[in-house]
Amino acid sequence: MKNCHTKAFKLLVVRRYLSGFSKVCVAAEFGVSQTTVKNWVEIYRLHGERGLDKRLIGKKYPLTFKLSAVKMVREEGVSMRQTAWHLGLSSTCPLWQRLDKYDKYGIEGLIPKQKRIEPMATVKNSKEIKENKKLKKENLRFRIENTIRKEYGKFDKLKHNKKTMIAIEVKQKYGWNITTILIALNLPRNCFYYHKNNIKNEVDKYAELRIKIKEIFEKHNKRYGYRRITWALRNEGMCISFKLVRKLMKSLELKAKRSRKYKHRKGSTNAVSPNTLDRNFQANKPLEKLTTDVTEFKVCGIKVYLSSVLDMF
Repeated sequence: MKNCHTKAFKLLVVRRYLSGFSKVCVAAEFGVSQTTVKNWVEIYRLHGERGLDKRLIGKKYPLTFKLSAVKMVREEGVSMRQTAWHLGLSSTCPLWQRLDKYDKYGIEGLIPKQKRIEPMATVKNSKEIKENKKLKKENLRFRIENTIRKEYGKFDKLKHNKKTMIAIEVKQKYGWNITTILIALNLPRNCFYYHKNNIKNEVDKYAELRIKIKEIFEKHNKRYGYRRITWALRNEGMCISFKLVRKLMKSLELKAKRSRKYKHRKGSTNAVSPNTLDRNFQANKPLEKLTTDVTEFKVCGIKVYLSSVLDMF
């Protein structure tokens, strides 16, 4: 908050305090804090009315003034508040800033930097640089998005936890900026870090069971569903539920093949042979009347046919 109190107001507050009123009463009467009253009184005692003059905003202090402030605090051990009073400052904020710069950069940190006036050509170049940076970011985002679609498929309808896993894998594999990856995935930053912190690196307790389920599934030509696999596991002495097997098969993306139902073919039929025997199956000699029938079998997934011939003699 900017200091908007006039010099006359400050003198009135100080004189009321010096006339015998307590700091609490003076602060309540004039609507200022007790710390402000104390600061004005101490500055008045050290510097008189001149210390209560209104400071100009952005006033630059000489290097000797800054060095004296640093010396009082660092070498002489004077407190920040007393140093501010001695130098005629109503706040300790400028002192903290000077000390911080002095600790980081030494005396060079107290020397003010001159502002540089850039020519118009430099301003134009800076605009072009900003536009180029913006285009590079957009190109990188499209590149990341295309890479994710090629490797992981459509990710628009995925949940946040799955998108988090994708973002971590892409970051480890390509080393791209995580912010750009999250923008490409349309994943909020707070959701990413929430799911990232909740990822548990525990050992999968169903690892052996997953392998067993996959072996049974492959052994029976991918025709066993979760019910038959559950019974197969129970026959081996394992106590397991249908729901768990179904859940693990879903995580492994194992789906049983379904046999196709027979569909009657509609349309033109083959030529019908004439009824030569007319149900007269009596024969007087061998090989006079022969009957046959064709049966279809499925062996190892391949169709085979059996045609048996019967002599009616």
